[in-house]
Amino acid sequence: MKNSKKLSATLAAALLCAGAAWGQDSWGDDGAWGDESAPSVGISGSASMAGRFYTADDDEAITALPSFQLDLSYAGASSELAATLLLDEETLGENPEDVLAELRFGAFIGDFGIEAGKMKAVWGKGDKLHVVDLFNANDYTDFLFPDYIDRRLGEEMVRVTWNAPSGGRIEAIWTPTMTADRVPLSGRWTPASATSLVAAATSYVSNLAATASTTAYATTYTAIQADGTWNPAAAAAADAASLAAAQAVLSEFGDASDLLPDTSTLDYGQYGVGYTTTMGGVDLGLLYYLGHYKTPSVTVGYGVNGLGRTVVTSLSIAYDRFQSFGAEAAMAVGPLNLRGEAAYYLGADRDGDDPAVKNDSVNWVAGFDIGLPLGELNLNVQTIGRYVMGNDGIAGASDVDYDSDGVYTNDKIVVSLSDSFAHEKVQPKIDATWDIERGDVVLMPKLTIAVRDDMNVELYGAAFLCDDDGEFAAYEDNDFVGLKLDYSF
Repeated sequence: MKNSKKLSATLAAALLCAGAAWGQDSWGDDGAWGDESAPSVGISGSASMAGRFYTADDDEAITALPSFQLDLSYAGASSELAATLLLDEETLGENPEDVLAELRFGAFIGDFGIEAGKMKAVWGKGDKLHVVDLFNANDYTDFLFPDYIDRRLGEEMVRVTWNAPSGGRIEAIWTPTMTADRVPLSGRWTPASATSLVAAATSYVSNLAATASTTAYATTYTAIQADGTWNPAAAAAADAASLAAAQAVLSEFGDASDLLPDTSTLDYGQYGVGYTTTMGGVDLGLLYYLGHYKTPSVTVGYGVNGLGRTVVTSLSIAYDRFQSFGAEAAMAVGPLNLRGEAAYYLGADRDGDDPAVKNDSVNWVAGFDIGLPLGELNLNVQTIGRYVMGNDGIAGASDVDYDSDGVYTNDKIVVSLSDSFAHEKVQPKIDATWDIERGDVVLMPKLTIAVRDDMNVELYGAAFLCDDDGEFAAYEDNDFVGLKLDYSF
């Protein structure tokens, strides 16, 4: 946290010395950066109250989710400052650093622009699904339900953009550190991978504590009674040292997250450059990223303790370094709006035979949306997938890429069907996700009713139809219906 504050101050000072601030929303596609109008101040935001009723027979529960967001902005003739403040139970209780969700400031000179702060940068032509958007981490505490941008975590970064006279655009981004994906380690939305990590970490720390306790006892007793004969005073001192050693280990690793690497150092800086242009009615882009995966690779070693029990004797957790070589494209063909992304993730395990490091992979997004000739119906269909390279080198369950079924593709089809009635005052929508290889289906219906121009009521829910070995199996008892009241100003 101290490093994060220092980096924020450094970035702020650099731009203030340069003389201005520039906001993310000012990077318009038409090349008109800023305007010569008088400076303006903007204040907007929203307040909401949501409630969910979880319907599982053995786990009925009601939760309340209040939230407040405040957006502040200042726009000058050649600069802009924008900030977003977020207040909700999760932020205030667990992640107070998220109260300042974003702070963006920058300036432009001619065809060049520079901005910095705590920001969210979105790369890629996919519609809320991406494989080339790699700078910001995801918040998985309630991952499926917020909009894409709302579940991304702000990152401290600097971004420089050049609008070339030819019409193309070159963009470079640097983040001095990295925020890892936020994954809940307990509670209703804990994924299976996090549950496994907690179990392994608990066993590992318990074994460390037991080993430290045994060593401290033997060392202390021997120091007092060198010949090893019984000595009540030595035994009492050894007991105290044994207990202190065990407590020291347990206090050092009080939570599974304490075993994770510290990503708030310059070793976890992220770098990227992208070029986008339009040719013959097709929006094209080439994108390069250098950084680290935001979900860790976990390697577990097992052994037998003095009581003959199998325990975790070694635990390695790392955020693997990789490069992404990506491309994006979007175009309209008749009534269809087509979009796609592709990326090759190049890491350190080219042959796929290093069990502690993620293999290379090919990743893609492809889809379309179309307005249907019935009312205001709109159909959006996308697929997102991944193929793990070198999977013939994956020898067993100790490999971080191991799949128990030997399936090294992961393809999902995401469908969204929406409509609008009564001059957009009533908007029904249903989203469906199908995991092709593992058979999981997630259905998320929503009905939005505009009570007034500034107030909406949403009735929404989710149903998880999962295989026991599916990616969403941990959520199979999380079916719910919810009601949300949202006020905007």
